[in-house]
Amino acid sequence: MGKMKAVLKLTRIEHSIILLVAVIAAELISAHHLPGLAVFVLSMITPAFVSMGSFAINDYYDIGADRANKRMDRPLVNGSLTKRQAMWIVVSCFVIGVLASLFINAYAFVIALIFAALAILYSYRLKDMPVLGNIYIAF
Repeated sequence: MGKMKAVLKLTRIEHSIILLVAVIAAELISAHHLPGLAVFVLSMITPAFVSMGSFAINDYYDIGADRANKRMDRPLVNGSLTKRQAMWIVVSCFVIGVLASLFINAYAFVIALIFAALAILYSYRLKDMPVLGNIYIAF
């Protein structure tokens, strides 16, 4: 598996593409039009990269379970990416997503920061706590 394909697999890019459709729909519904180009692009970058970081960090912490379950489709299990590379991807995605939100407005920044923090908490601890893990997934 090539590195770029492994990165796209780790970050579940297909979920971000679906998310972008939802963002466009929300912008059209709430504002009755699309915002200016800069805000439009930033409003695409923010959720896409926070989502990509969320999937990547989840795989990072799930590597043991994925190995035990022989999930050879996972880049960290099949060796396409190292744990160090995955963590760089996680940090990069979260930083890009949260920084992009700063240029939208304060609300977008707070929301992006909360979602990034929740993704980290979920992957690190909450998924092992049945009720809290389920609340996060429902959220």
